[in-house]
Amino acid sequence: MRCARLVAAILLTGFVFTPLPISAQTLLNQPMGIVYDAESRRYLVSNAADGSIVQINAQEEESYFSTALGRAACSHILGNILYVVAREAPYVGVVGFDLATAEIVSYVPIPDSEVLIGICSDSAGKLYVSDCHADRILRVDPQTESYWTFHDFGTGMPYALTYDEAGDRLLTVMQEETNYPLKAVNIADSSMTRIRSTYLPCVDGLAKDGDGYTYMANCSDNTIYRYDENFTYPPEVFSDGHAAPQDIFVNRLHRILAIPNWSGNSVEFLPLNPSAVSEPDRSECLPSRCVNPFTTLAMVEYHLEHAGEAWLEVFDVQGASIGSVASGPQPAGPHRLVWNAAEQPGGAYYYRLRAGTREGRGRMLRIR
Repeated sequence: MRCARLVAAILLTGFVFTPLPISAQTLLNQPMGIVYDAESRRYLVSNAADGSIVQINAQEEESYFSTALGRAACSHILGNILYVVAREAPYVGVVGFDLATAEIVSYVPIPDSEVLIGICSDSAGKLYVSDCHADRILRVDPQTESYWTFHDFGTGMPYALTYDEAGDRLLTVMQEETNYPLKAVNIADSSMTRIRSTYLPCVDGLAKDGDGYTYMANCSDNTIYRYDENFTYPPEVFSDGHAAPQDIFVNRLHRILAIPNWSGNSVEFLPLNPSAVSEPDRSECLPSRCVNPFTTLAMVEYHLEHAGEAWLEVFDVQGASIGSVASGPQPAGPHRLVWNAAEQPGGAYYYRLRAGTREGRGRMLRIR
């Protein structure tokens, strides 16, 4: 039924994505954080329930990266180290793993923390962590294994955390303050400014893409919202139908939003469509749908308002183009293009369908 919901979203707006279910994932246990390791072409997911870190490759196959932690929150890659917020013995603080060996190479204990959650770094490579129940953001130095309070809000409970390069500032949404405001903390002097009310009561994830847009994962209504670069307008719904989305991550290399679902024990990968933010001309949307799931032949159905040609391109979850199909000249009316996936493994794929200036996008799911 989610395929039908995706089609409805494309027909109505041209840019709201309702994700399809993906293949069964057995190692995820209340996934909270996710990052992309470009060198190894894999996603790394931190599980809150058991502290394990699961790696997911391009075929969406899972395996354990580490099982050393008790409970894990969010994670962040800096250089060749994966930093994970650890919340239960044997580690409480920030733990660094060598990406190549999965060995622990640094540990910054934070014994006076209350509930550590978000983590990010600035352009100078400095780490920051939110201690939400203590109403503060910490600065963490793995080299000296030290930390200190970077900004104390006093109240409000800062939760998700991300870095805004353009403004050289940290962004966070206050979860226990009226109207749930988005606030910024300046890197230069740790001063705080209030940006705007979000009216979103449970923002568990924040991320920025390479075009300046900000994404918020609101756990209370299972929806991902997107703000314009200057937070001038109310947010748009980017996608919905999730299962308690947590610390979302933008894979800028492949323009994909990765979404860990806490209660769904799953992750979802959605292609970004930044041009949709600036009030797209709905006449430019090409309504389309893929018949999901499929075994070998994926059929993408669409309707041409005028005679012309259509072109289908297929991508894997890493964003790499793996196939294309051209229709040749076609009359106006309903049509379909068929992509043969016999050479491809089972799992999720994305497609982009173009006809003239019109475009449609969606997701495919192959089962074997």
